[in-house]
Amino acid sequence: MDLSVIVLLSLCGFLRGQETTDPISLDDCCKDGKERGQESQDCTSLPLISESTTCRIAQEQCCTAILEDNICTSGINYGEGPGQL
Repeated sequence: MDLSVIVLLSLCGFLRGQETTDPISLDDCCKDGKERGQESQDCTSLPLISESTTCRIAQEQCCTAILEDNICTSGINYGEGPGQL
């Protein structure tokens, strides 16, 4: 009984040691997405900066927000251009 408890606890400790910690914050993920949006990159195929799914979503959402804002601004500028009503 004692040996099985020791083995179990050792295994748990080993598995916990295998967990990776991701030092990248969501702000960093969003900042990366915004930068790539400014470069007009495809927001659905950004390079991973983290293995975190949440980070990936933040990257895509922030990238898309910048692209949409740029498209909207372009439309406004076009509408206000010379010869327009």
